[in-house]
This record gives sequence, structure tokens and C-alpha cells, in this order.
Amino acid sequence: MTGTQTQITPVKFLLVLIFHNIMAYYKRTYCWPTRATMREMIHKKTGRWYSLSWIDGCLYWLNQHGYLRSYFRPGRKDDGTMFNRPSNRQLPRKALTLMIKMGIKPFRLLWNTSKKLFPPKDPTPISQQKPLDVWSERPKEGKKNPFLDPGRREKVGLPAALPKPRLA
Repeated sequence: MTGTQTQITPVKFLLVLIFHNIMAYYKRTYCWPTRATMREMIHKKTGRWYSLSWIDGCLYWLNQHGYLRSYFRPGRKDDGTMFNRPSNRQLPRKALTLMIKMGIKPFRLLWNTSKKLFPPKDPTPISQQKPLDVWSERPKEGKKNPFLDPGRREKVGLPAALPKPRLA
């Protein structure tokens, strides 16, 4: 018994084409469009609106089946808090050969670099990156249970001594 071959739906293939066209336009091997941008581009091509969760599902499927590689890009605000920036995405050779099978000639730079993919470097210069806050560099102490402190127990109205555990 042979396994069934997974088929790529038109929306998933359209996402691959969107990534390819962005990379070809900017002459890069990676891109980082937001989900809202992908949603707008799909709407322009198909005339249908897809939800962001549907796009998330398509991106997950493309990642799991080897048609797309995503790299996490954390960001840091001025106040030092972390946030998620759009992920960097790259097209591996599997996606480019699918495009060739569909009759679309892939961008030459992507084809040449698709065998040796690596996470792209953060384009923000080191001088502009925010330093880590002091609190994250400290070693974390183990959490202390406030109900083991007799003073705290009396303060909230519990007996100062802990009850002895009952054995069955």
C-alpha cells in the first residue's frame, strides 16, 4: 500500500508565489511580510478574504511539508519589553521545483542559494539594538511559598504552625 501524496491547495501555492515575488522584487533570499499583508495580497489575486487563522494554518502546513522555512525574529521596544516581529521566511528548493512544475521560472538568486539556506541576519545594526535590561541578566531565585512563613500566615488569618499531615 502506497501512501497518499499531499497536495498543495491554490491558496498555499499563492502564498509561495507571494513570498517568491517579494524576494525577487527586493533581490533577497528572505522576506518578512506580516499576515495582514499576505491577506491583502491574496485578496487582490483571488477576490476572497481569508481569516488570519486560515493563513496561519497554511503557513504551518507549508513549514511542516518543507515548502517554506520560517525564522523567529524577536524585537525590543524602547521601554525594554519584548515583542514578536514578523518571521523571516525563505523558500527551499522543494518550493522552487514546485514552481517549475507549474510553469513558473523562479528567481535565479533564490535557486542558487536554496541548497545552503541559513537564518538571515538581523538587519538592525548593533549600535541601534536595545541593550538587555539588568533584570534579565540576574540569576533567578527560587520562588518562596508565602504560606510557609508564620508571620504571613497570621497576617491572613491562618494558624502560625502548619498542620501535621495525616497518614492514611
